[in-house]
Parts: sequence; structure tokens; C-alpha cells
Amino acid sequence: MSSLHREHGQAVVLALFVLLLVTTGLSLLARGVLLEVNSVRQQGQRLQLQALCDAAMAETLALLDDRPAARGLTERQLGDGTYEAKVSVVRQRPQSTLVDVEVRGSLADRSLTAVARVRLRDEQRPEVLDWQSGQVRWR
Repeated sequence: MSSLHREHGQAVVLALFVLLLVTTGLSLLARGVLLEVNSVRQQGQRLQLQALCDAAMAETLALLDDRPAARGLTERQLGDGTYEAKVSVVRQRPQSTLVDVEVRGSLADRSLTAVARVRLRDEQRPEVLDWQSGQVRWR
């Protein structure tokens, strides 16, 4: 075998090795981009779910301000999602009532629940004492 053939063979091996490195690098880059896209999508869905919960809480607090004996909201549509709320009495006294407001926002196959402890007093607006948001869950 001549040295020219040997050099061509070495050049082909080197070219294949460089091609392997480039392909591996592009594969890793594509995987990183895909992970980032999925992360951004999940963050967007969580923001939408939080907005649905906020809408449910705002509407429920307005309802309680108008009718303190209200027990929640039936499921309502907002954009691509839905929300609902349940009100449970924790403690009732002559001048005030303590209630838990549980709201749930749903979007496609995911949902988010938040719970607020609210004080209702005669002739005053509802007062949110505590607010806890849960984890996004699959339905």
C-alpha cells in the first residue's frame, strides 16, 4: 500500500472522528434546548394556573364581601382553563367568622390548588390572614 493511500485512509478516519464529535456536540446542544423549552412551557402553565387561582380567589372574596354566607363558586371557564372555589366555616363568633377558601385552577390535564384563611367581620371587607399555594398536579 502506498503512502498516498495511507494518508487518504488517515484523512478519512480523522474526518469521521471530527464528524462524530460534531454530531455528539449538536446532539447535546439539541437536548439542552429541548429541556429548556420544556422548562419554559411548564413555567408558563404554572403561571396560567396561578392566574386562574387568583381569579377564583378574587371572585370568591368579592362574593363573601357581598354575601358572607356564600359557600363558594361553581366551575367557571376563563380562557383555556377553569376555576372553582369552596368556602368552609372554621369558627363562627358573633362579630366575626373565620373561613377557609379553597380554590382550584385547571388547565388541560393539570391543576393547582390554593387555600386561604379569611376573616369575615360585620361591615368590613374580608381579610386574608394566610395563603398557601399547592403543587401543580396531573388530573
